[in-house]
Amino acid sequence: MATSMSSAVALTVFTLLTTSSSAFAASLTTISSEEENLRINPGDIVRAGYEIDMDGHHPAATVFVINGNVTLKVRCPGNTTQTLNLPIPAQGFNIPANNSKWFPLAPHKSKVVYQAQITAPASLCNGHTGRISDDPTFIAEFDTTDATDKLEARFHISSLEARDFDDRRDFDDDRDDDWSETAKVVKNPLPIFALSAIIPQNGADLNTRVVQVSGLSSRYLASLTANGISFTLGIGSLSFSGTSTFSTDGSQTIVLQATDLAGNVVTSTSTLNIDTAAPILSFVGGTHCAISSRGTTRFHPGGATSERQRR
Repeated sequence: MATSMSSAVALTVFTLLTTSSSAFAASLTTISSEEENLRINPGDIVRAGYEIDMDGHHPAATVFVINGNVTLKVRCPGNTTQTLNLPIPAQGFNIPANNSKWFPLAPHKSKVVYQAQITAPASLCNGHTGRISDDPTFIAEFDTTDATDKLEARFHISSLEARDFDDRRDFDDDRDDDWSETAKVVKNPLPIFALSAIIPQNGADLNTRVVQVSGLSSRYLASLTANGISFTLGIGSLSFSGTSTFSTDGSQTIVLQATDLAGNVVTSTSTLNIDTAAPILSFVGGTHCAISSRGTTRFHPGGATSERQRR
């Protein structure tokens, strides 16, 4: 397996108040008392969202927010608690140079800044009203093309009775909190960009011209091609899979070219041996056989020899 890498621009992963051993984990926690009084009923629409900001002088940058999740602890009657998780879809932002506005660019109540939404289950608090307990937590991974300048983040949550919900408008009359504290993101280095666990392996013998290709990446992928054909990826993919098709048997090559979110490129090359010819059986004395690669079956009943072309 031959691997090469060309560097376009450095990419840095940022972490907010790391709470686990993973270099990519990030956590931001609210501290105001208002969230602890936020009321949630079974069937309510519960929403959460975030904003990011690069304050001061900085170059134009692209920032990706990946693997986001907001965790809510709901206190029920009888002092029991239940947990609600709101997964946040991956999203990227292009921030102009020296821009100090919060992204996404939208009012506080806009749907744009509530990227996650769930319906509180009917079983919540055994059908009774609950309230947010402790502090909600926002966890996400931040990748940016600007490895030097400050990046900040904040988040908020809200709930709304389902009968009052209208997906066509912004949310002006729901129960909601203020933004959390603003937290500065702490920088952590990225791992070396490389592909691994590639299937099929270099030197593999295959009996098909339609080859299933898969593998892993050490960094989040923006794109990946196999012999120039693009594989479908989601934002922030760490794995890939797709199909490469060859028109002939023999020695074939698969060249994978991966690009991370910052534009860095790494390539990996595998050589395969493809043979789709049908196997040939040779029988000796009516009891023994051998496989030939020429498409012929040989029989030797009682010492005689005969040949039959496989069809």
